[in-house]
Amino acid sequence: MSEVRPGLAGVVADTTAISEQDGDASALTYRGYRVQDLARRCSYEQVAYLLLHGELPTAAELAAFCARERELRELSPTAWDVLGACHDGARPLDTLRTVISAAGGEYEATVGEEDGGLLDTAIGLIANTGTILAYDAWRRDDQPPVPPDPERGLAENLLWMYFGQEPDARIVRALDTALILYAELGFNASTFTVRTVMSTGADLHGAIAAALSALRGPLHGGANEEVWRTMASLGDAARAGAWLRGEVAAGRRVTGFGHRVFRRRDPRAEPMREALGQVAALRGGEVELAMHDALVDAMAATKGIPPNVDLAAGPAFHLMGFPTEMFTPLFAAGRMAGWCAHAIEQRTRNAIIHPLAAYAGPPTREVPA
Repeated sequence: MSEVRPGLAGVVADTTAISEQDGDASALTYRGYRVQDLARRCSYEQVAYLLLHGELPTAAELAAFCARERELRELSPTAWDVLGACHDGARPLDTLRTVISAAGGEYEATVGEEDGGLLDTAIGLIANTGTILAYDAWRRDDQPPVPPDPERGLAENLLWMYFGQEPDARIVRALDTALILYAELGFNASTFTVRTVMSTGADLHGAIAAALSALRGPLHGGANEEVWRTMASLGDAARAGAWLRGEVAAGRRVTGFGHRVFRRRDPRAEPMREALGQVAALRGGEVELAMHDALVDAMAATKGIPPNVDLAAGPAFHLMGFPTEMFTPLFAAGRMAGWCAHAIEQRTRNAIIHPLAAYAGPPTREVPA
């Protein structure tokens, strides 16, 4: 019998030209570019174009891409109706999944991917995500939504729609950084879900709805939320070290540390910490920044485990003003470009994903007469 690897640990399922994760070197590249360099030098739109097309855009290509993304931000009447019917108690991620699924049915009925083009469908999903999340927040407060502003970039527009006020350029840059760092990470659970669904010939909206369902699980998404809940419960950096040592002594996993691929260092952690520092300086987040650093120091001294991107993303999103239940949807907003890139790659050279399973049930037996 072939070797069984639960969770497909260590199994190479396919090739991809989208990103590379080198755990030994603690390196993550998007199409050959180091993620930390992209986060420090590029906009999310540039990185989305890179993931979808394979190369960074020229000025003209970027202008055309941004223009199309801005054209597609507004929701269709059907999507708006479905959003209005969502339960007020539903998590924003669930609402996002539901509206995208409904929008897919409308899109297939009126346009279709063959006529609209898979790439244009992807740009529409990237554009719609922020609108759905912002409109949902205003709907819950029974207030009219702030419409998309075609003069603003993606991150700036998301902040504008969500909060209804002029965002500080430093907050915009910090959110841009977070979206870039969350944009892509190989065959993780939600991305592999996208590829599996696309391999059957299904539509992109359905594949993204399935990815959001995978992200909904606490073992995949939600780490940045859990990080902030921990920090909020601590309330003071002076308590962080003792708390962490107690968790380690009890054998409990501390969210925000370690990574399945990046054993020595998450290359996204440093640029996210820089973004947290920028937001903290602007929003009076000295306590949050101190807690982050105290946890890092305590874990380094106790177990030598480095932080991952979520340890800084959680308090950064909080200081930006987002409620905790929005942190994972922001992850999804960043990952949308990566999901769509994998969907396109899968469709371009498709083989239906159908792994084998080793049977572990009872032997063949007769049905009683």
